Amino acid sequence: DPDADPAAAGRPVAVSLRGLAVRDGTVSLDDRQAGLAAGLRALDVALDGDFSDERFDLGTRLRADDVSLDLAGVPYLAGVRLALDADVAADMRERRFTFSDDRLALNDLVLAFDGSVGLGEGRTALDLAFSTPSSEFSEILSLVPAIYARDFASLRTSGRMSVTGRVGGEYGPDAFPSLAIRARVEDGGFQYPDLPLPARGIALELAVDNPGGHVDSTTLTVNRFHMLLGERPIDARLVLRTPVSDPDVDLRLRGTVDLADVGRTVKLEDVSELTGIVAADVAMRTRQSWVDAGQYDRVSAAGRSTRRTCACAPPRSRTRWRSTRRG
Repeated sequence: DPDADPAAAGRPVAVSLRGLAVRDGTVSLDDRQAGLAAGLRALDVALDGDFSDERFDLGTRLRADDVSLDLAGVPYLAGVRLALDADVAADMRERRFTFSDDRLALNDLVLAFDGSVGLGEGRTALDLAFSTPSSEFSEILSLVPAIYARDFASLRTSGRMSVTGRVGGEYGPDAFPSLAIRARVEDGGFQYPDLPLPARGIALELAVDNPGGHVDSTTLTVNRFHMLLGERPIDARLVLRTPVSDPDVDLRLRGTVDLADVGRTVKLEDVSELTGIVAADVAMRTRQSWVDAGQYDRVSAAGRSTRRTCACAPPRSRTRWRSTRRG
């Protein structure tokens, strides 16, 4: 153009990206060294903001229909719906993203969280804290796949719960952040309107701790689990240490379950009949390496367990199987 300004010819072209969208995506993470596996399927993401600025507000809307999370061999999430709505303070120069009272929903469980995520060379710096704004037991119950999958909206629930947690430190090939997660349930109960028997008196005290450094330093502790199924109580305690290198299990279990009561309490897919009694009063402390090496003299186990006449059948074939076992 002969009329163009010669001084403008050498100016760089400015391109401003104001939005980004992903539809029906899949994301998988398999960090075998850290014992971490996670997946998001049917993922929709919408980001908006002026990415040409070094500092701007990043609007984030994320939905996924199927989320899974396994840490150190423990499946914490399976087949969970996720929804995230957040307005994030993005600092592109420092590669840091700051959250303030944002909301993350896992099925019906809503977590409010604050903190920051920093992207470094091969590492991610995490400083996040979260808690539940609500105290409804039904929210944490929605994370149980067998219950959430069948008529969850009609479920009658009672009780209180709370979830709190903090994650801090660096995550990378040779680093793992510290964890401190607590979940508590008091006087929980649920009943399907078309099933005769409620589950009640549910109590749970769960802790997941890691001082940081390696995933194998994670300790999972169930200080208390209690439930009444019909008129029969079930009580358990569990401590799991060194879950990656050599799972170290300390278990206490006491209770009796009439399997017919399970069928009168929970809707089980492809099961038409349950009968029999399962009774246990056991205490066990062992490590996987002792069992693999056949060093059963090192295994501490005491108590008794009994299973009698269990029968179940897929509804289509109506085929039945039976087994009798004592020991």
